[in-house]
Amino acid sequence: MRSDRPAVVLADTEPWEAFTWLAAALRRQGFDTYRLTAPPGTRLQRLSSALYRIAYTRTEVSLEWAGGTAPVDTTAVGCVWRDTVVDVQAADRVGAALIEDPRWAQHPRLHRVPAGEREMRLYDKLTQTLDAEAAGCPVPRTWTDPADVTSDRVVIKQRLGSGGDAVVIVPTTEIDTWVRRWEGQGGGIVFQEVIEGAVLNVGGFAQDGELVVAAAYATEQSPTDPEGPSVRIRTLQRPDLIESVAAYVARTRYTGAICVDFISADEGYLIDVNPRFFGSWAALQAAGLPLLETYVDHLRGVPAVPNTRQLGEIVQWTAPTAAGSRLDTTRTGIGVLREFARFTGPRGYVAGLPGLARAVRAAGAPVPLTP
Repeated sequence: MRSDRPAVVLADTEPWEAFTWLAAALRRQGFDTYRLTAPPGTRLQRLSSALYRIAYTRTEVSLEWAGGTAPVDTTAVGCVWRDTVVDVQAADRVGAALIEDPRWAQHPRLHRVPAGEREMRLYDKLTQTLDAEAAGCPVPRTWTDPADVTSDRVVIKQRLGSGGDAVVIVPTTEIDTWVRRWEGQGGGIVFQEVIEGAVLNVGGFAQDGELVVAAAYATEQSPTDPEGPSVRIRTLQRPDLIESVAAYVARTRYTGAICVDFISADEGYLIDVNPRFFGSWAALQAAGLPLLETYVDHLRGVPAVPNTRQLGEIVQWTAPTAAGSRLDTTRTGIGVLREFARFTGPRGYVAGLPGLARAVRAAGAPVPLTP
């Protein structure tokens, strides 16, 4: 049955809780939500994808993707081009592939910047850096020619990527190895100086080049998966970082959810821009930042009213995670899902159960059932 309700497409190549919670939250607000994805590659992904379907109105498995840093083919995509679609939230590789699809130009309502031909600059790590520098934001020294690198260690990035994939810090003696390994992938390679410091983030929402809501925060990784996604955030008072993000969105005239990563040393160096809803959005929402309300108002055409209220220092889980024993992990994880259910609803709670199961499995030895 065809629905005439406004719809949002959430496009990924692998199951992702952040998009699933957003899908559930939007359905509570009266929107249809379509998941656009690639065929799941593992048994665990198949199980997660099956349960995540509860959060979506429909799921379209039409992206062609070989895995890893391989490019995404959007030739068979259909749902994005429906007349009822009012927005697309996409992981970076998928977003870049959709922008390069010839059909994208025919749907200006989906564009994040006024000049559609400039939209790829939002995803390209090199042009992100150039635009941030032009906006007055501190950025690391950046090179496209490895012969120009002057330090002993260097950050090497593919120009297209998200979630920290395709980024390495290596001695300069290994540059040639990585150039050969990544040849023809990720839209090319960019080199940046290594800056020592803590990684901090700013998450928020912008409309027509104005930062409407935003908060700075630090993340904490799980001790059982130190290379995985963050499991907890701590909000911070860092107006300097928020000002940098405001300058960047003003420069690009960006509209949409955004998360910007910084290295905090003598000042905050902008190192990455994620032009979409991000992994910690639900935690910021639970902490009191009205991301969802601002986004829904935007989708409904309600003029944005900047919210300058700053969050206090708040510590908030981003998802169920291993926290002590399996019993403790279960209790903590259920608490997180219940808190998020205030805005994701029952669908969001059920869709979070695979993450809870993974957390319990990763936790310590089972607690004896005897009193």
